[in-house]
Parts: sequence; structure tokens; C-alpha cells
Amino acid sequence: MPLRDRLSELLSSSWFRTVVAALLVAAILWYVPSGHILTVPGSAVDVGPMVMGELDEGTGHVMLTTVVHREANLLFWLYGTVHPRARLRPLEMYVRPDETFEDYLDRSREEMHQSQQTAKYVALDSVGYPVEVSGEGVEVVSVREESPAAGLLKAGDLIIEVSGETTEITEQLQRVIGKHQPGDEITVVVLRDEEKLDFTFPLMENPEEEGKGFIGIGILTHNMQFSFPIDVTVDAGAIGGPSAGLTFVLEMVDRLMPESDLLEGRKIACTGTVNINGKVGAVGGVTMKTWAAENAGADVFIVPKENHDDALEARADIKIVAVSSVSEAIEFLQQSKLGRTRLPAREFDRPAAA
Repeated sequence: MPLRDRLSELLSSSWFRTVVAALLVAAILWYVPSGHILTVPGSAVDVGPMVMGELDEGTGHVMLTTVVHREANLLFWLYGTVHPRARLRPLEMYVRPDETFEDYLDRSREEMHQSQQTAKYVALDSVGYPVEVSGEGVEVVSVREESPAAGLLKAGDLIIEVSGETTEITEQLQRVIGKHQPGDEITVVVLRDEEKLDFTFPLMENPEEEGKGFIGIGILTHNMQFSFPIDVTVDAGAIGGPSAGLTFVLEMVDRLMPESDLLEGRKIACTGTVNINGKVGAVGGVTMKTWAAENAGADVFIVPKENHDDALEARADIKIVAVSSVSEAIEFLQQSKLGRTRLPAREFDRPAAA
């Protein structure tokens, strides 16, 4: 049979059309974005090898818990709709309008770096080391729709002054806001594209603290710097986000004062952000992180108080402990020890949210 005839027969055959159609569908499923982020449970990882420097050996294991985020094509979107432990969220919940997914990942890595620096400060400060902290202003990360600052402040603004008081770090801004009640007017001075602007608006009520003033913005200290008296470094590899702050603090405190035997050989899984006043803040993905802690054989999972219900939703066979501060987490570890050896823990201030 001539080659032309054989080619014509091949192209007209049903199996060839089926293969071509299958390849086309596969290409569409793989290359067409869904506009969603797929989140699946990650793992619980011992942070001991990540924390290095002038520290003793730990008395147990402290584990950070992770979830895996990826930009979902149509194939992963389908996976997310059927898998009982996967979640799909709109892309805009994570990625700003002016960002790509890679930009989001870069921002996540910067949040991890800042959380490590803050954790070092809190751990060293809690056991009595003097540490100096400074910054170059408070960066606006997000603005809530219901915020009185919506339409005035925007992501990327650098807040340098609030009602006449300088704000070099987030905690300074939070302390200023904490002096005010809902309805009080404040004046905020920001740097935007190298131009100084000021805005005046009333405060809303903090949804978590009745009677407390609240702007309704997400914030980070811009270029936060610490002067540490001893050498401590953290390398978390490709893991991003701020949610391992509490984990790093507990690992460092245990290794700064090993005579306390704080962990007593236990495996402690944790999640939660930490600010420089020792306040533990809410994080995302706690239900999935609970599964990760359970799968790793952790003895207990310490979570932020705001995430307690999320952890219980996992229905995992693991003890859940909810805390609102580093001192509460240390207190739990002290009280739950068989030997009951106590480690002096500083009672941290709890600043208002912004």
C-alpha cells in the first residue's frame, strides 16, 4: 500500500483520533490555570537541625507543621474537588493584584525570614539576654474591605508616624492604636512612592477585643533589624510563611536552658506566628497541619487560641493545646512534665492588633 494511503488510513482511524483527543484534553488539563490555589497537608519536620549556633543539645523534638500550596491547573483543580483532605481557594486570597504566584512565594519566604528573626529575639529575651530591635517603618500588607482606611491606605504604604508618634516597628504602631477606642480619629503618615502623605480617619472596633481601636490592616516591620548578643542562625530551606515562629521560639528556649529539661524527650508539634512581645497569632491550614502532626507521631500539637476549632475539626488522635502567648506555651510544657521542673518564664505584654 502506498505511503500516502497508509497515512490517510492512519489519520482516519478511530484509535488515532482517540489518542489525539486524549492528548489535547491532557494538555488543556495541565496548561490551563483554574484561578485557584490547591492546598494539601504537608509534613511535621523536626526543627532541631535547622537551628544552629551557640546552643546546647535539645531535650526533645520540636516540629514545625506545613501545608503545600500550588497554583492549580485544571487537573489539580479536579483533584482538589474530590480529595477529602485537599482544599481549593481563589487565587486572590493569596496573590495580590500586582503579583504573580512566584511573587507570592518570594513574599512568603521573606515572612519566614522575619519570623525567624523575631523568634530569636523572643527566645533570647525570654531567658534574659538583652537584644536591640529597630526598623524603618511599618509596611501595609493588606487592607480589609470594612476598614475605615480602605480607599486611603494601600498595600505597600510605609507607615512612619501615627498621631504624632514615630512607628519604626509594628509593635510601636500597635501600642499607639491600643491607646484609642473605636470611633477615635487618628492621623497616619505614610511614604508612598517616595512621597509623604497623611490620612485622617476613625478607628473601627477590634473584632477580637471589645472596646479596642482597630485600623483593619495587615502589617509587617520594614527592614527589621536585631542586634543579638550570641550567634544563632536558622535555615528552613524552601519552607515559607510566618507560621513557624512559635516553633522556633520553643526550640531555642529549650536549647538555651537545657538544665530545665523542658521537653523531657517529647515530640512537640507547633504552629503560630509570634511578635516581639510574645503574642501568638492565628495561622492558616491548621486542620491540615493537625493531620501532619498526628502522622508524625507528635505527643501534642500546640496551636494559636484562634485556631483551636480548626485543629479540633481534623478529629485527629492527638492532644491539642491552644495558647495566646509564648509564656502560655512554656507554662504548658512545664506543667505537663513528669518531673514538674519549672523554668522561669517572662509574662509578655499583649499589644492590640492593628
